[in-house]
Amino acid sequence: MTGEGGAETDFYKEMYEDFIDGRDIEKNANYLPASRDGEIADLDDLMHLTGFNEYEDEPISAQAILDGGILNPTADKKDQIEVKGIRKYFTVFGSGKINANIADADILVTVPGIWQPSVSGSNAFNEQDVSNATDIASAIVEIRQTGNQRENLSGGALDDDVGTFKDWNDLQLRVQDAIGGGSGYIQQEAQQYLSYAPEKFFEVSITGESLGITHTVKAVAIVQDSKVRYIRWQEDP
Repeated sequence: MTGEGGAETDFYKEMYEDFIDGRDIEKNANYLPASRDGEIADLDDLMHLTGFNEYEDEPISAQAILDGGILNPTADKKDQIEVKGIRKYFTVFGSGKINANIADADILVTVPGIWQPSVSGSNAFNEQDVSNATDIASAIVEIRQTGNQRENLSGGALDDDVGTFKDWNDLQLRVQDAIGGGSGYIQQEAQQYLSYAPEKFFEVSITGESLGITHTVKAVAIVQDSKVRYIRWQEDP
């Protein structure tokens, strides 16, 4: 992290000293952690941030926050909280916006303006808010899949490529047509968080099996000028 709220190298050094518990620090000097003071290069970096696995001074599962699972596995089963994990929703690649032509409903409901709290400035959980956001997100996905066709103001049909949203205005009109009023209205706030252009970054996962042995490769690729360049490659993650 950067800024006044971020932990600095001294903090991580103290944590490391506690971890090695009296072993010769000088011999391990080359391995002392340091704060990056820059952008997150990988979501796994979040695991090393101070406070990442704390909530109201109670420890929770950092792995569950990242990959999904039970946040509080030591609690009674009836009190356990299951989450999907932020890796499902975020990446360090791309434009920083949600692509309305690709994102699934679970991701779309998190977009401010699609998610609309009943009380302005409130983050309180409200079942009606969830229902409204789910209706909008589901409509966006359904429109992409079925290619529902609306007519323009002059009554003429749009072009044949109706499954893809062209821009913000196209998205608004088609969702309103699909749902109509009420929960079908997307607030203007959502415009700044959405994109529509084809993606440049792709995540590829390939698993091969032979004689009972499996081998998996996960990679991140960027496509530019009809050329593919791999920027991350991991075998048997």
